[in-house]
Amino acid sequence: MGGTSDEDLFAVCIDEDRILMTMDIDFADIRAYPPSVSPGILVFRIQPQDNKRLLYFLGRIVP
Repeated sequence: MGGTSDEDLFAVCIDEDRILMTMDIDFADIRAYPPSVSPGILVFRIQPQDNKRLLYFLGRIVP
């Protein structure tokens, strides 16, 4: 869903009952994206932001 607005992406995740996993810190704003209305949001704050490091953390979170 590249190029989709944050609001539209959040709405799709709610409609499809999906947890949003992202490195976009805009989604950490609980006033704009309240956790009570969604299945969940996981915002990664990793450095450096590369595929290898992201896959490492995903592997630790999702068995």
